Amino acid sequence: GGPVSLASYQFELLSLPASVDGCPQLETSLPSYAHDYLKEYHERMLAPKDAVEGAPRIEPYLDPVLRFNQKAYRRLVRKLKDIGAIAFTVCPIVTVGLFCVWTDNKTRLRLIIDARPANQRFKAPPGVSLLTTEGLGRIEVDVPVDGDGFPTLPLELCVGVADVKDCFHRIAMPGWMRPYFCLAAVTAGAGGLDGCTLDGKLLSHDSPVWPCW
Repeated sequence: GGPVSLASYQFELLSLPASVDGCPQLETSLPSYAHDYLKEYHERMLAPKDAVEGAPRIEPYLDPVLRFNQKAYRRLVRKLKDIGAIAFTVCPIVTVGLFCVWTDNKTRLRLIIDARPANQRFKAPPGVSLLTTEGLGRIEVDVPVDGDGFPTLPLELCVGVADVKDCFHRIAMPGWMRPYFCLAAVTAGAGGLDGCTLDGKLLSHDSPVWPCW
């Protein structure tokens, strides 16, 4: 992709689905050959313990508004909870960062996770080949021509572009993966979990809980 424009967090400009209830699970969205990675994730996806322990510590980037304005941060957490984009845990494995970039038309903000600390816990993924903008410019179409080099058949080339709004908010991670993508903790009261039991622990109003994607 091209360059992105970092933007300051503004709640009113966030581009988010109204709800992700009933969105597809990652397991159902993958081709069959990729299922083994999720089934055998301990061996095929997670990095060895010595590699994790030897990795340099990365401090994830959190938008300054969310870092220093707890009221704004709690409002965002409540919003993400209301649309079904996050769960909560009392057993976080990795805390990630969060920041915003402008959408292509610069009218809305996309939420982006700084997942570098989580990446350190996983092996390098298999490579993937995607068509680049340069590749689009090299598409050639062969058509029959007459002796003067003119096409002998009518030529019509159709090109379409499609986009799924807020696409990456609409796929649910497996439960085991979520603690690797936790946001900064909030109190159980702020998360609407006061008096609930989470991961086998009874929560009080001030118990820390971690939102996880």
